[in-house]
Amino acid sequence: MKRFQRGHDVEGVLSAIEDMGAVIVTEFLPDSALAQLRGAIKARAEAVEAGAEDGINFWKKFHGAKTKRFTGIGLTSEVFLIFWTMIIWPVLLTVSLETLVINTG
Repeated sequence: MKRFQRGHDVEGVLSAIEDMGAVIVTEFLPDSALAQLRGAIKARAEAVEAGAEDGINFWKKFHGAKTKRFTGIGLTSEVFLIFWTMIIWPVLLTVSLETLVINTG
């Protein structure tokens, strides 16, 4: 899988996605934002019991008795919302529009 620095040209990223199906963007988040997200997720994980929430034994075995599963990570930190609206959404929108143009001629 190809690696790109944050801010790489869209054409290079699109080409790599077309060739490989995915890319890795290094230094995608500033260290301070990443630390804040990790802290929020760690606090959320510490507050959740391991195993399935519905108490069905099959799921506890399937997911693992010690596995902690939770959703709504975006609700755990304001950084996630800022990250999504300022970074992820514009990137996804650009890639989507470029892919649409490429595939529709």
